[in-house]
Amino acid sequence: MKIQCCFAVKAPTGLSWPGILADYENRKRYYTNLLNEAFGKDFEFIYSSLTAQASDEDLQALTEDDGFIMILLAHGTGLGQRISPMLKHGLIIDDPYGGSGDIIRTACIIKEKNYPVGTVGTEDVEALIHKIRIYLAVPKVSNSRILVFKNFEKMTLLKEAEFKRSIGTGSTMKRYRAGQSGFEETVNKLKQTFGIDVVVKTLKELNDAIGDVDEKEAEKMAQKWIDNAEAVVEPSYADIRASAKMYFALKKLKEEVKADVVSVDCILLFFAYDLNVYPCLSFFEMNNSGQIGVCEGDLDACVTALIIRAVAGRPGLVSDPFVDTEKNQIVYSHCVASCKPLGPDKASFPYKIRTHAEDNASAALQVIMPVGHPLTTIKISTAGKAMSVHSGESIGNIDHPCGCRTKLVGRVKSSRQIMENWHNELFSWHRVTVFGDYRNDFIEIAKYLGLTVYEEDNM
Repeated sequence: MKIQCCFAVKAPTGLSWPGILADYENRKRYYTNLLNEAFGKDFEFIYSSLTAQASDEDLQALTEDDGFIMILLAHGTGLGQRISPMLKHGLIIDDPYGGSGDIIRTACIIKEKNYPVGTVGTEDVEALIHKIRIYLAVPKVSNSRILVFKNFEKMTLLKEAEFKRSIGTGSTMKRYRAGQSGFEETVNKLKQTFGIDVVVKTLKELNDAIGDVDEKEAEKMAQKWIDNAEAVVEPSYADIRASAKMYFALKKLKEEVKADVVSVDCILLFFAYDLNVYPCLSFFEMNNSGQIGVCEGDLDACVTALIIRAVAGRPGLVSDPFVDTEKNQIVYSHCVASCKPLGPDKASFPYKIRTHAEDNASAALQVIMPVGHPLTTIKISTAGKAMSVHSGESIGNIDHPCGCRTKLVGRVKSSRQIMENWHNELFSWHRVTVFGDYRNDFIEIAKYLGLTVYEEDNM
């Protein structure tokens, strides 16, 4: 990914902020080294310098790549104000005592016009790197690819009636009724809004890849899961081995199409199209190792998980939440959860291998999540160009036979307010939770992406 990095400078004179002793070349070297060392693994930075005399064409030429950063080394160039309306998203940095007057003017214009541009001025290097990292999450997400497994054939009338009885009016039913045309409409909107590509494969393609998996490799992975588990409750060894074969098949197909996230429309495929293995353990393994696996073919949850991974370097927990209106608690419940919610290089937490809860089939996860950590929960709506957000704290886990297997309990400010501000038609039931306080970072990402923010606990 290419990021244009432009230094705003002017010719030194005897009377000019930041002063006659300003060493522009030294500051350029400082920022060049900082950006290359902190982010050079993922991004190629293209450096240039402009003065107030730059033409609009000079500025416009810098806006065509994956991202744009301007560093104001001098006050009075006016370049920040001029380029802000040209940018699809960008970040403007005030070098301390460099462009301090200009960035104040620029920030006011950005706020007034609602431009998707961020501003920062600080002498705290770590804080500056953090702000740059948040901005660079946007081109990282925008250059992503999702692999999703779906079938679009209509069910038999008898099976459709049973599906309606068992699933009701939930999101899975809505996706089924939307069909291929509705799915393609979402894919097109996703491309327009975020720049993300979607690759679709069928259950047959997945099953073919499963059939090609080496049995010994699958047995080794299955045994690893069993050995590291606190307990194996319902599933048989054959169930766990079948999950391992699915993992290697998904991993191979994901790598072949160079996808950043993989999702399987599992509830629908299991019910209607004879999928016989849930992908819960596959996604467990991916999310533990820094990859992304997302449940149920939920494209909005895929985008949300991409944003979370880019910002926090941690997995998101997709869930069907139970909102306890009287305890100011939310139980974030699902059959897929990472046992490394603090990041792939952090501690591993206990888990049990269970069946998928609603139908007591295949193999899934019950993870015992850590307590005493801040939680941030968000969800993207591609159709609504919006982001929901609320905050909480992890306070426990629940073991209950109903609902999904993993049940993380979060304490929130007002569960009643969150329930009433859920905006289900925009965001559906699913939410995605990450350990850590990233609320302001996600709101900043929403600004860059032009999303309306719904603060569910602050409306």
